[in-house]
Amino acid sequence: MLAGRGYSSIDGSGHPAPIVLWPPGYSASLWVVGQFGLDPPIGARALNLLLLVANLVAVTAIVAGHSGRSSKAVPAAAVLLFSSPALISAHAWAWSEPLYLLLIFGSLWLLNGYLRFGNRLQLVGAGLMAGGAVLTRYVGISWVAAGAAGLWLWDRRRAVGRALAVGIFGLPSLAGLLLWLGRNLAASGSLASRPLRFHRLYSVHFLPAVENLGRWIFPTTDDPRIQTIGLTVLGLTWAYLSLRYVRSVDLRSGRSADQTGGPSRIPELCVLATIGYLGALVSSKFLTDPQLPLDQRLFLPALALLVIGLVCATQRLWTSGGRSIGIFGVLAVGGVMLAGSVVESFRFTANASTDGLGYNSVSWQQSELVRYADRLAPGVRIYSNADDGLNFRTGRPVYPVPEAYGVAYGQSEQDFFREIGEMKRDMAGGAALVYFDAVTWRLSASIADLRESLPLITLFRADEGAVYGYDG
Repeated sequence: MLAGRGYSSIDGSGHPAPIVLWPPGYSASLWVVGQFGLDPPIGARALNLLLLVANLVAVTAIVAGHSGRSSKAVPAAAVLLFSSPALISAHAWAWSEPLYLLLIFGSLWLLNGYLRFGNRLQLVGAGLMAGGAVLTRYVGISWVAAGAAGLWLWDRRRAVGRALAVGIFGLPSLAGLLLWLGRNLAASGSLASRPLRFHRLYSVHFLPAVENLGRWIFPTTDDPRIQTIGLTVLGLTWAYLSLRYVRSVDLRSGRSADQTGGPSRIPELCVLATIGYLGALVSSKFLTDPQLPLDQRLFLPALALLVIGLVCATQRLWTSGGRSIGIFGVLAVGGVMLAGSVVESFRFTANASTDGLGYNSVSWQQSELVRYADRLAPGVRIYSNADDGLNFRTGRPVYPVPEAYGVAYGQSEQDFFREIGEMKRDMAGGAALVYFDAVTWRLSASIADLRESLPLITLFRADEGAVYGYDG
């Protein structure tokens, strides 16, 4: 984008190809930062620092508005959430999650403000921020659905008025997405390069979800038994608070609210948003990408919404006289979560400061494969399964190897062998393949698949992988 080629990446033939797989929100924000003369890595650091501060302010505003600026609830939510290793990690990487969180937080705050005070400008603002979230991550459509459901359930007007509110919220939420999908269709013939196809999955495919959700309570351990206990504790805590909340609060009238205006709906909206988000992840795994990693990064928005909702629900029950043994148990769970988060976040920060992160890590800086690739003659075309990392470290054009094909991937066999044919032509002309064995999380063809289709000879081997040339 900074080079004036729009939202695109270099394809295997060396030409810019429009990106349709991911929405443009985060890249566009980096482009804005780049207008101030900052290189993308420096700009990403500055942007993420601003987003960290903005997210802290947003969470504070949400909880303060719900609790009447409680001296206990506001710091509890801020400390619980911003000590989380998942949140700190997300702000340490150049990922879209921090921007997505800010847009969701802003939309949540404005939507709750509309439900309380009936200000339609807040409703429009909530819709615009929801639309920004969708253009940052497609899964933001789950928040649009949750917000619309919240408006229908808790707007105090009659059915026609509620339907109008849903429309006012939904139109700016979806307008940008529709325009973007139109651009994708015109540019590539595909709406989002994610073909819908049902994939048969089994319980083993969801074991990482159990482990990562359990780590919210016990973040310092990798023991699956303890993580299962953590997930059970998390589920019981949510279930207990939900039942107590439903019994003590009239969800339709919100008669327990003591603020001016209508009742705050933060806990209810957070529950809807969390269920919608997790449902969207599961649906995506079944229908579009069975390889979707159910890791801490993807679960972060659900964690953030859950913490905000639980803190707000606990505060309301506490102030309404519900100081039972169960509530003290909830507080104890929060204490355990906080202690583990502080330890794990300190460990992550210490390791990151020593070893670096991503393409700035020590392993990439000292990579023998990177050094070998950098010494190749300037005219040699380079292919790699880590093309972006190799490009970042060497500054040279690097082209991606073809994606694997099959039911689990989305790449057709015909397209795979067409790309293999182009790659074979380039390899015969002197191109090199730099293959990193540890880069296994992408959809790139394996080195075994490439060897079956291409006559490759090893030019250089290191512990991390090898460089191949054409044997023919």
